[in-house]
Amino acid sequence: MSSVICGVVYASHVPGSLVNRLSKLFYHFHLLETEQQLVDFLSYDATWLSGKDLAVELADTVAHIESQAFVSTLVGTDQHIWHILLLSPQPERKYYYRCWNADEVGSPCCVVDCISSIVEGALDSLLGIHSNSMETMGEDWQMIPFVSPLERLLRHQIPYCVWLPKYQRLSCFPRLQNVIIFPGSFHPLHRGHIELAKAAGQLSQRCVVFELSIENADKGKWSKSQVMERLSQFTSSLGYLCVLTVEPLFYKKAQLFPGAFFVVGVDTAQRMVDLKYYNHNYQEMITCLQPLMESGTKILVAGRIQDPCSNTGRYLTLQDVSIPWTLQSLFYPIPQELFRCDISSTMLRNKA
Repeated sequence: MSSVICGVVYASHVPGSLVNRLSKLFYHFHLLETEQQLVDFLSYDATWLSGKDLAVELADTVAHIESQAFVSTLVGTDQHIWHILLLSPQPERKYYYRCWNADEVGSPCCVVDCISSIVEGALDSLLGIHSNSMETMGEDWQMIPFVSPLERLLRHQIPYCVWLPKYQRLSCFPRLQNVIIFPGSFHPLHRGHIELAKAAGQLSQRCVVFELSIENADKGKWSKSQVMERLSQFTSSLGYLCVLTVEPLFYKKAQLFPGAFFVVGVDTAQRMVDLKYYNHNYQEMITCLQPLMESGTKILVAGRIQDPCSNTGRYLTLQDVSIPWTLQSLFYPIPQELFRCDISSTMLRNKA
């Protein structure tokens, strides 16, 4: 076997003989036997995933860790059903998947032999002289064409995807629950953003997740290169996830994450109640925003200098925003003593 092959198994109580057999098949081999090991490996909680989806996520993660061409993933939560997935060489990048029932074999020894022979035979097909086709893999295998999370998002096949700083990749699978979301363009990401994230986390006692929208309500859609450039700013050293959406309007973002908190600057809060984003219709604005209060959404608002590029700008807070009385319980001010930073992305771009 080639020395570039990588493999990962997520299962409890894996027979030692199977570990030995698979370790000989893979140059890099990872064994995950507990839920905590899975969380640490993926860098987020994916314990709710099962079957094919979990196999795909593990394969993508291993491919990024090892930067190699071939990946095999086996998932068997109860040692009876095994989900076996292989990732074909780059740049073709196709998944080959099959589900195998260990109960059909009987003895543990036979199970080890069967799993090993299935994986070894499939790897032989991918690494051998044969073309990577379904005929080569056999009729028991299902081919799943690879579609990147970003492409799926652009096709509106998924509501959002999440940037994982640890591996610098996007994933479709993380669930965002009990979080406070920080939307923005982050062009560039700067110290003020990080300090505001820390203040919002301290005030809300929730984990902060940054949010980028591929589409901007005023500036249109970003290119793929712009998206990846912005995402690359969120490195593992910062310690924050970043969620990618296609929703330019705030109330639609909030609908994606029912009950989530949000942190924004006072200028963004002003845009939230600007009638131009609601067809200049007051009742439409109320109809869009009032359900957010019912779902438990809260919006934390930070003050900011009116014109950071001059010395004459006034410091604006939530008190300077005309919030309709029916919506006032939706907004909460962030005290100036907890956060104030008079720099902006615009100022940094102008200096650059």
